[in-house]
Amino acid sequence: MMLSFINENWKMKVLALGCALLLWFYVMGERRLEVAYAVPIELKNVPQGMVVTNDLPKNIDIRLSGPRALLTDLNQKDIRISIDLVGLKPGVTTFSRLDDHLRLPGGIQTTRISPSFVDVKLEQIIDKAVPLRPRLSGQLPSGYRLVAINVLPEQVVVQGAEGEIAGVSEVLTDRIELAELKGSSELTVPLDYRGKYSQIKDVKNANVRLQIKKDVREKVPATSPAEGKL
Repeated sequence: MMLSFINENWKMKVLALGCALLLWFYVMGERRLEVAYAVPIELKNVPQGMVVTNDLPKNIDIRLSGPRALLTDLNQKDIRISIDLVGLKPGVTTFSRLDDHLRLPGGIQTTRISPSFVDVKLEQIIDKAVPLRPRLSGQLPSGYRLVAINVLPEQVVVQGAEGEIAGVSEVLTDRIELAELKGSSELTVPLDYRGKYSQIKDVKNANVRLQIKKDVREKVPATSPAEGKL
């Protein structure tokens, strides 16, 4: 009884294997197609404390060749060029064979890929404290003068790519229109910082105090010329 069951089970396995082989030969024997796709680049495992500071192509143009059945079942959303950055040091790394980073089902081949390589630039992320300055625009209304101006905080910390932050010497507030002020004012003003690979750390607004006074000048009474002495 047991031997009969094993024999029948063995026959079923052979039959299943034969069907699978027939299906594979059928699929591989189909007329091959060639299809074009535009696929995105995915960066994985960016090293801690670093940032990518160069622009990568939005999409890579590829052409795939394979049996009609396989290409028909292929979902473009599942096609990615995945680049692993684990273990990389600061600097530029060239990935010269992008097709090696493309995962495809068996039976499908890449016939064209453009561009065929990309450069990835990594930089250290650093902090840098710089002065915060108010950006004043225009002039006070006639008869007023600015006596003093105070800004809090006096400094802010910029955090980001080392190369970009090296050129940052100060951070400015949004524009303050002096023509709209007619007396001492305390304003909450957003910061105006537009770093591509850096940002202001923890602070979004500045407190700006402007001491403004009326420009009252002492008037000296006019005197008429002295008449001749009698």
